[in-house]
Amino acid sequence: MHDQLNLFCFAGTDTSSAAFDWGLAKLALTPDIQDKNRAEMNDVLGAESEPPTYRDLPKLKYLGAFLKELLRVYSPARAVYRKFTSDETMELNGVPIPPNSTIAIEVQAINLSEDYFPRPMEFLPERCLTTTESNLLPVASPEGLLTFSFGFRSCIGRPFAMVELQTLIPSVLRAYLVVPTPTERVARRLL
Repeated sequence: MHDQLNLFCFAGTDTSSAAFDWGLAKLALTPDIQDKNRAEMNDVLGAESEPPTYRDLPKLKYLGAFLKELLRVYSPARAVYRKFTSDETMELNGVPIPPNSTIAIEVQAINLSEDYFPRPMEFLPERCLTTTESNLLPVASPEGLLTFSFGFRSCIGRPFAMVELQTLIPSVLRAYLVVPTPTERVARRLL
C-alpha cells in the first residue's frame, strides 16, 4: 500500500504535468482543435467560465478524444516493464527470454504503429470518438492505447490523471485563448 501511495502521489505529478504541457502546446498550434473543444464546452457547460464538474466530464466527448489522441502521440510513459518469472527459458517471436528477465514493452512504439493506427503521426482526435475497424484501436485496452497499460497491472493513477486533465484543460480554455509563443517555429518541429 505504501508503494502504491508513493507511486500515486509522486510519479503521477510528472506524467500529468507533462501531458498538460503537451496538451496546451498542441492546442496552441492547432486552433481548429482548440475551437472544437471550446465549442463543445460551451454546448455542454454553457457560456460561463466555470470548470466542468465530475458529472460533466462524460459529456465532453471531443475533449476525451483529444486527450486520448494526445496521450497516444505524446505518451508521458514511454515503456512498461514486466518481470518474467518463469523458471524456464521461453521464446517470444523466436527470441529467447531467460528466467528472471525484465521485459520492456515500448508503449510509444505501439501507440505510433501503423499496424494499429492509420496515419499514426497525424494528430486526429476524431479517431478516438468511435472504436470501429477503420481506426484500428487495439481492443486490449478500453482507451485504445497503452499509455496507462491495461488490465490487472494498469496504472493506479489513470482515473485521477484523466480527471485532472479533463478539468485543467477546460479551465484554461474557458478563460484564455491559447496561442503559440514567439518560439513557435521550434515548437512546430516538436509537434
